[in-house]
Amino acid sequence: MRAAFEKAAAGESQRSEAGLIPCDGEPRRALITHSPIYVEGTVVGVLGLVRDITEEKQETEQAMRSDKLRALGQLAWGVAHNFNNSLTAVIGYTQLVLNKTKDPAIERHLKTVEKAALDAAKMVQRIQNFARQGKDDASAPADLNQIIRDSLDLTRSRWRDDDLPQIENGRTEL
Repeated sequence: MRAAFEKAAAGESQRSEAGLIPCDGEPRRALITHSPIYVEGTVVGVLGLVRDITEEKQETEQAMRSDKLRALGQLAWGVAHNFNNSLTAVIGYTQLVLNKTKDPAIERHLKTVEKAALDAAKMVQRIQNFARQGKDDASAPADLNQIIRDSLDLTRSRWRDDDLPQIENGRTEL
């Protein structure tokens, strides 16, 4: 504070922040401004202003924490979404092989993989539900053809051997 006062006395305005502890013992933040006072071109004094900015600082810090939490939630949701896509493929192909194998040892191992993937999918769902809290249910454009292709690819193990129409390049062929 002394250095800021001396610079203001030399003609250079100063702004600084400081922590203050008033008589009530509650810490406060203050913005301190030292401005030179001129008379006929000569500095004759210094005007010092102290403004309590405690609430402003607290609001700014709270807004920054909220922004960080929002960004973390979006990141968690995105990671969970991508991980869930991978789990869907693991589950689908595990079920495909389960339907084709007759070896009890391989079947037991595949069921262990399937159970672990299903448990992981439940955990991903919990993460997504947590990340979605307070989030608007805004709709986003989606490629319906890609969604259908992915769904067919991932569920093919359940219907491949049935006599169902084949879908190629977006067209149903009987």
